[in-house]
Amino acid sequence: MRCFFSATCALCFYMGADALKNIKFNTRSGPRAPPPDALASAERVVAAPALGETEGLLRTFAQACDAAVADKRRVDEAVALFDYGATLTIDHGDRPSDWAGQGAVKRGLCRLLHAPEAAAWRWSGLAGHDASSAAGRLTATRADGAGDAKLEVAAAFNDVGIADLRVVALDAPSRAWLERAILGEKPGEEGGPAWETFDGRVRQKIWQHTGCFEEGNTFVKDTLELTTGRLVCIVDATVWGLYEDVLRTWAASVDLVLDPIVAPGDEDEKTMDNMLFILDELCRVDPLRRAEPALAIGGGVLTDTAGFACALWRRGVPWARLPTTLLGMVDASVGIKVAVNYHRKNGVGHFYSPCHTFVDAAFLPTLAKADVVSACGEIMKAALVHDASLFDLMEDHGKRLIERNFVDDPVADEVIKRSVDTMLECIGPDLWEEALLRPMDFGHSFSRTLETDERFKLRHGE
Repeated sequence: MRCFFSATCALCFYMGADALKNIKFNTRSGPRAPPPDALASAERVVAAPALGETEGLLRTFAQACDAAVADKRRVDEAVALFDYGATLTIDHGDRPSDWAGQGAVKRGLCRLLHAPEAAAWRWSGLAGHDASSAAGRLTATRADGAGDAKLEVAAAFNDVGIADLRVVALDAPSRAWLERAILGEKPGEEGGPAWETFDGRVRQKIWQHTGCFEEGNTFVKDTLELTTGRLVCIVDATVWGLYEDVLRTWAASVDLVLDPIVAPGDEDEKTMDNMLFILDELCRVDPLRRAEPALAIGGGVLTDTAGFACALWRRGVPWARLPTTLLGMVDASVGIKVAVNYHRKNGVGHFYSPCHTFVDAAFLPTLAKADVVSACGEIMKAALVHDASLFDLMEDHGKRLIERNFVDDPVADEVIKRSVDTMLECIGPDLWEEALLRPMDFGHSFSRTLETDERFKLRHGE
């Protein structure tokens, strides 16, 4: 209403009040109009395609896909050709991948067109079958140099646009390639993530990769698929004080501009005020809503707060995290919960999965010894609850690992890996905490009250 009033005032100024007397405004009276799906086809703006037009419609879609491959931000041009309730099916084996609705179709198309397994795409043989369908060949030049993957694309149209699109691999090698392109590398395989979670919408890949910010290392840039020439990062103030030069030097070495949001990361700063500060900073840097994930770098407090801000900004922008503390690596690197303290520990929050988590031990040398010991408390809890072999490792090597800050020790990576394995096995099947049958929450009763009470000064793992 305020925008309408402002526009009317502007018209009065430009045209004069008398000129507005002849302008008629349509006002709605009676019941609200039915939703689009309830309208008769005769009322739709776009007529159903005639025989022979379906080939042209598929060609338009192919051209939009080519534009999206060249610039991922243009994928909306392809998505706009779909009906609002359209479906996309990619058949790569016994269990095809399905997406329903324009938003989901966009995710599926991005997964296909921007798969790193494809070096290039080309279309051929596009033809209309009848007044409501068309098909053609989509061939991918495989990035591994093993020839081509051959796919058939079949589209069914209604009077709005594409109602259903089906992508089918035409032979066994193409099916295997398509499965890898859509589902990604299986966790634990060479070149793939160490772990993976799926919350029903976002497939989080968790990477154990030391030296992410070494000069010339493009791993983070490539994994986040950064195409804008910059990295929006939300950084713990303590980490920024220690590693600003390292981060800036790395960014320059991989042709990125660093756009930092520096925020406090102590437990007493896990607040609404800190989260609102990050929201204001997200407004300032203005990340592209779906194509420019923000990277949270810091301990669990910072990644929790930053993740919550990302969940709120513009109803959710993609984000990734790189925990810099041992506790963040073994505890916060798996779950999808984000929150701030408000009236109670984690009183306001959400479930909002990052797209990637990077476990990088290169930050551990500067970690305070008390924080290392606190993380060991969390590791020992996981060992007692779920993994006797992890308990044995800590019993045999724990003292030495603490002395070395879990650095330059062959057992350190194994302890971190087993800790994450344990967390994933316990909480992975129920990321949304619907059942609450979670043994890893052992201790999360009165301990949180003690942790937030200033009289005790206890860290999370203590």
